[in-house]
Amino acid sequence: MNIKLKLSFGFLLVFVLTTFVSILVYAQLQKMAKPLEEDIPQSIDQLSHSTNLDNLVHLIRYYDEILTQSVRIYAYSQEKKWEQRYFAFQPELDRVIKQAIAGSDIKDQDIFAKIAKANTLLIAMEYQALREVNNNNIQIALDLIASNEYRVQKLVYTNSLSEYFLRHRSGYEFSSEASTVMVRLAANNARQLLQDSLRETVILTLVILFILIAIGAVLTVTISKPLQKLTHYAVKLGEGDHFQTVSGFSNDEIGLLADAFQTMSDTIQKSHAQLEQRVAQRTLQLENKNQQLQATLVERAKLENQLLQSQKMESLGTLAGGIAHDFNNILASIMGNCELGLMRLVKGQEVESNFKAINLAGDRATALVKQILTFSRMDLGTPKVNDLSAIIHEDLEMISTMIPNNIEFRQNIQTHCMPILADRNQMCQVLMNLCSNAFQAIGNECNGEIEVSLKQKIDPHDISKKFPDGYLQLDVKDSGVGIELDIQRNIFDPFFTTKIQGQGTGLGLSVVHGIIDKHGGEIKIISETGVGTTFSVLLPTIKLATLEEQEMVLEVKNGTGTILVVEDEIEQAKIYQLYLEQKNYVVTVCHNGMDALSMFKENPNQFDLVLTDYSMPGMTGMQLITKILDIRSDIPVIICTGYGDTGKDKKLGVEKYLVKPIKLAKLQSTIEDCLLVDGGT
Repeated sequence: MNIKLKLSFGFLLVFVLTTFVSILVYAQLQKMAKPLEEDIPQSIDQLSHSTNLDNLVHLIRYYDEILTQSVRIYAYSQEKKWEQRYFAFQPELDRVIKQAIAGSDIKDQDIFAKIAKANTLLIAMEYQALREVNNNNIQIALDLIASNEYRVQKLVYTNSLSEYFLRHRSGYEFSSEASTVMVRLAANNARQLLQDSLRETVILTLVILFILIAIGAVLTVTISKPLQKLTHYAVKLGEGDHFQTVSGFSNDEIGLLADAFQTMSDTIQKSHAQLEQRVAQRTLQLENKNQQLQATLVERAKLENQLLQSQKMESLGTLAGGIAHDFNNILASIMGNCELGLMRLVKGQEVESNFKAINLAGDRATALVKQILTFSRMDLGTPKVNDLSAIIHEDLEMISTMIPNNIEFRQNIQTHCMPILADRNQMCQVLMNLCSNAFQAIGNECNGEIEVSLKQKIDPHDISKKFPDGYLQLDVKDSGVGIELDIQRNIFDPFFTTKIQGQGTGLGLSVVHGIIDKHGGEIKIISETGVGTTFSVLLPTIKLATLEEQEMVLEVKNGTGTILVVEDEIEQAKIYQLYLEQKNYVVTVCHNGMDALSMFKENPNQFDLVLTDYSMPGMTGMQLITKILDIRSDIPVIICTGYGDTGKDKKLGVEKYLVKPIKLAKLQSTIEDCLLVDGGT
């Protein structure tokens, strides 16, 4: 027999079986619907003429069950009469609920209120299910009726009815005759329906089993055995046996399939050699790509580690800046009160020396804070004329306290050197990094030496073109382990370090190199393994007879004018007020920006100058200045801060910028300069 005829016969049998099953399912739906069409409505009709509250409760229960089953049957059968039945009974359920609420006692009304609310939610979901059925979304409708939300509202129905019957148990026994008849009838129908369903299911199963056995026997003889033989050839072909011959098949479709297998075997045999060659080429390409990928991953990991180290250094700088700011505020209060105390003393008193000692200690603490601020900024800053020997002398006092006792620390600093044009903070950072690198190279476990020297060279023949005016050479020499030659090539690369994890970031020498390069200098290294290392920093000098950056001893003079002082530190504001009032200034103090702005708005022309802190809660100093200058653009402004000078605020209208702690004489001099300039314009 032709395979097409065999398959056609099989499809015909499947069609007959499907039709038979559909008829049985339809019959079962009719049996399920019978209680809803005949039996339950009869019992409901008996209950509907009753005004007894218990019977109304039964009606609520049965109407609800009719609505639910009507939706389910409509989803399965899609017969319009079930949708119509739903819409016929739904108003009756609303009517009965309202009647039950009206006829119930106050203590029962909460039960019927719960039933009414649940009924509203159930009806909304049942309406949605009916719409889904009308849109042929049968499964969505069934899922909606079987959803947790639907079950919860059904549970509210059940619990509320149970609560009612528990409250009126005796009434239920006398008024449930009609509902008992209905329940008994529905139970008998359900039992009979279950028995019929089981019996018909067994018969249908036996019939289908017999038909399947017959079909299986026919297919085994006509299709399965030839296919099994062909499968054997296919397995051999899959195992690499491309030289077998496929034969012994009939001239039907399976025979044609066998001929196709033979052709495929010949084609595979011809292509096998070409495929192996292409696989070898592709394997080589993949190996190359894999090597490139591994190199990329290594580079990515290196970059991620560098980013992490950079973020750590940035966080450390931010922390150092915050500490310096707070410490500056404390120092400002200490030194301000000390200066006020000195002003009130009569010269020659015994405590005068104590006040001067406090003032001197404050100056040293101020220098220490400047060193801390050095590490919180990585910019070049503003280069100024500086005496490098004075900077080194001052910084070595702090550095020497950091050197372990096992290391001998020596200094050989030439004084009266020619000045250089450099940022003081950056020079401090260079010296700190080089010294830190030196004593880490020696370690804590053995003795060693560190020598810091500074020499001036006027005519360096080796680099005279780069430094025509001469240069200063700063050497930092240690007796540590030394640096190998191959490592010296990368010693100034960012994040390059030979130290163990946790003892170095790899940024110290790269920062030094960047600072020296920006200042137009050079840095050299001479190192020998086991002997030690010398870093030489060369910085160009400038031709000036004297240094321009010397602190002047300011003569105290009396002034005139009204000053608005804005300072959130109460003690610091009090010092400013006391000092300036002694110098004949009229001082108004505000402790936050909002109060200062309100006072300024009342009479902008009352004040001759504004002195404000940079960082304040609520409204910062820069926000306050912006608003004040919008009101009166010609008023001079001075900012006081515990942070370093960023140099970015002068374009916003700031006349002067003072870094805490501020000498009171310096404060008065700055105020006089601002008022003088303002008066001259």
